[in-house]
Amino acid sequence: MFKMMKLDCFGMKSFWLRIFLRALVPLAMILINQPLFVIPLMTFFLQDSAFYAFVAEEKGKLNHLYMTLPVNRKMIVRARFMLILIGLVLGIILGTALLVASSALLYGRTLLLPFVHTFNSDFNTMLLLICGGVLFCAIINLPSFPLLLKLGYNKGKFIGFYLPSFGMFALVVVAINLISNVEAFGEFAFSAVDWALNNIVGTSVILLCVSTLLFAASYVISQRVYAKREF
Repeated sequence: MFKMMKLDCFGMKSFWLRIFLRALVPLAMILINQPLFVIPLMTFFLQDSAFYAFVAEEKGKLNHLYMTLPVNRKMIVRARFMLILIGLVLGIILGTALLVASSALLYGRTLLLPFVHTFNSDFNTMLLLICGGVLFCAIINLPSFPLLLKLGYNKGKFIGFYLPSFGMFALVVVAINLISNVEAFGEFAFSAVDWALNNIVGTSVILLCVSTLLFAASYVISQRVYAKREF
């Protein structure tokens, strides 16, 4: 499995600059005073970077090479899934470090925009953001990973990548607008957040359990889909 991961990483080497630039987007959230998006975006972009293995596979027609190697299809899926989980963990670590550092350096100050940075990286808030970021990635991964394995990147990039990703971001934007403009929805959202902060352990366990189930479902479906794929 680790040899397959090395092959995928080698195939992705032409995309490293693009991956690095995408990882700078969460930094922009700090600059425009939107710290709550830092960890979810960092986890999403670094987890999502593993999907460049599908791009490299199709551009280099590596699928035919993989089939000649002493590896089975289950190992290929397992290696790709491990890359996704590694990206997720790196996103959590880097996003958390960036948010804690920005909170320590910018609290009570202004940077680019005339807004005072008031985010305080206390343990409860950080834990909820991490668990929320993991859930966000798990929801996107559920359709994306199996569809990209089934259809390949060129055929599956719209319904397997762009549609789930932009769909989730659209839901977030809609939710923010509802919170800002609909009083009843805003009260419900704030009461839910208040409950979550007062029940941090229970909320975190629920979010992580749901995320684990979604990742597990994605993995199982992907194994079955890729086993039946014809090249």
